[in-house]
Amino acid sequence: MISNFKTFNKIAILIALIILYLVPSESYFVPRSKAGDEIKDGCTRLAKRISSSPSYDVVKACFEGIKYDPKRAKQMLDVVEGIMLNFYIFSDQAEEKPQKGFSFKPIDLKKELNLLRNKKYKSDFEFMMAIRNLIAQLKDAHTHLNIDCYNKFKFSQSLTLYSVVTSNNQQKIKIMDDDLEPSNSNCEVLKINGQDALEAIREFANEKVSDSRDLGVRFNQALVSLTMRFGEWLVAEGTNQFADRNDLPETPSINYTLLCSGEQRHLVRKWDITFSGSSTDFNDTNSYFDQNCLPNQSQFKKKNTSVGLIPESTFNQTSTSQNNKQITTSQVKPILDAKDAHFYLVGDIGVAQITSISFGSKTLREIQKGFQLLSKKKAKKLVIDLSNNSGGYTGAAQTISALLLPPNNISYFPNDVKITKITEHLIGSGKSFDPSEFSSFPLGKNFSSIKNFIGKNYIKRGGKTSSYSRKFGIKLDSDELKLIKNNKKLPWTKNNIIILTNGYCGSACAQLSQYLAEIGEYRTVTVGGFYNTSLSFASFTGGEVYVYSSSGEKIKGIPDFPVSGELQFTALESYSIRKKNEVLDFSYRPSKYRLYYDDKSAKDPSLLWSKAADF
Repeated sequence: MISNFKTFNKIAILIALIILYLVPSESYFVPRSKAGDEIKDGCTRLAKRISSSPSYDVVKACFEGIKYDPKRAKQMLDVVEGIMLNFYIFSDQAEEKPQKGFSFKPIDLKKELNLLRNKKYKSDFEFMMAIRNLIAQLKDAHTHLNIDCYNKFKFSQSLTLYSVVTSNNQQKIKIMDDDLEPSNSNCEVLKINGQDALEAIREFANEKVSDSRDLGVRFNQALVSLTMRFGEWLVAEGTNQFADRNDLPETPSINYTLLCSGEQRHLVRKWDITFSGSSTDFNDTNSYFDQNCLPNQSQFKKKNTSVGLIPESTFNQTSTSQNNKQITTSQVKPILDAKDAHFYLVGDIGVAQITSISFGSKTLREIQKGFQLLSKKKAKKLVIDLSNNSGGYTGAAQTISALLLPPNNISYFPNDVKITKITEHLIGSGKSFDPSEFSSFPLGKNFSSIKNFIGKNYIKRGGKTSSYSRKFGIKLDSDELKLIKNNKKLPWTKNNIIILTNGYCGSACAQLSQYLAEIGEYRTVTVGGFYNTSLSFASFTGGEVYVYSSSGEKIKGIPDFPVSGELQFTALESYSIRKKNEVLDFSYRPSKYRLYYDDKSAKDPSLLWSKAADF
């Protein structure tokens, strides 16, 4: 027995040595638990639940199990610093204090990135989220960092929240729909995690929402907003951000105190979690990292978006008309459906609801037809509803502007691009910044050379002096020019055209709305936000967006992405025409008139069209 025991002991030791030898030592491997031999690998536990709804604790354990790698962190910081300091057009101006009306913190990107370099991190997740959150603090919806490792999960409360202003001017948070407990629908939300509900949403919008430099617009995005699609109202993309998140929430659940038909009730709601990553065929942290976090080759590309402008600030007024009849969707008469543009009649009011500007000449011809049809129907006023429009193509926005304004107006804003040793290599025929695609401002002539495009223009912002190109406009294509040339004059003027938005009218939409407001002097109306507080009618007006990602060609002087992901950023800035050197992204421009949601208009925004026409 003693001999057998010794033999068994040797075999056990040999097996233990083999196991220790075979255990991977990669930087992203999870260590053993204190409990003993069993490895408590969060990603292993996640793999077993990935096809259903994994628990919050399991997802968090998987994320936090990927260990911090200093070499990978340095490369990631070098990528972000190289792109943001060389290409991001607002890197200097981001250091300046915001104009009154905006709500964001000035950021010295170089200083903040150096602070991140010197900080210690418990995990790769903590480090990557620190960089992502830094970029988000710029409050520029055109600019964000996505890390596939951690941004391929969706976290939902399975309910929608909205805000109303009551007849006695009280602002409240309510539940529009609760998919899990329908009896909670229409209940008022008194508290969220013990905090006053309105303040909780305000705080979340201030800290976590990055779609606008205007806190009121971010507040709207934190709550649900509806948009018309195929004849019915649907949740607008990018809204309801408090209850539907892309980043791991701070807590596994949210506690609500509700008031339903005069009675209080308490609701504890866990996150419903879904995964949309590139692969579910993993079984531990090691394989999760390999399949969902490792990069392809980095690339640099242009994303079709837009530039913009906005009118002189005016006093905000709220409609007090007693003759404004409440309308319902059944009273709205459809005239024409043109993909992302929908035309209606509400009595003698014409409505053009444009939900996106991501279309070409075919849809532009339909939009031209829609305006002409409203003219033939004798619409006395025209309401252009641009709520929840995240933009699209610059040329399309410029073309719509030209269709509405008198002929011979310039339909674009002056832009420029930052000039550095790195960006200079990307200027030229067929390159990222091709001068042949631009025309000089204000003359509209072609640039004679790369040197002529670059010019010698130095501007001091945020205490720093940087070089910028000559100002330019973006050329329209032949189809767009032909459409404008053959356009028939419309009957409406600045006295009977109204622009309506909820503030989330960005990129190409900002170009359209702000140009019509500044040059056409059209009236502007916004809805939502905070009661008795002004609200921007457009956001993130900066020029074209570019993307540096983990697949494709690299830029000389910029490292490859060390993980799978992308950094999207604003590369062109836009200036006011009437205020020569005013950069639009940092100019606070509230709407002239204000509206607020009530229980009916929050669920049927078409009710706002006749109210907007009353101004």
